[in-house]
Amino acid sequence: MDYTKVMNESDDSLEKLLYIFVCDSKDVLDDVLDKVYVGNKLMEGVIVKMAKIARDIDEYLYYNKEEFDRLV
Repeated sequence: MDYTKVMNESDDSLEKLLYIFVCDSKDVLDDVLDKVYVGNKLMEGVIVKMAKIARDIDEYLYYNKEEFDRLV
């Protein structure tokens, strides 16, 4: 999905709300988070959950591979 196209969508468009799941650039995602999801309680919750999942995965991959393998 093209960033420029997404940013031209209305704030409540499905494309804009789901962009967080398809964006693969941290810099672009940080920009989107600052401009699009501020004040949106649902998306702020999604961001917190996604950050926790990423931290948990990193922890399992780096520190406890056997435990991670058992969970997957």
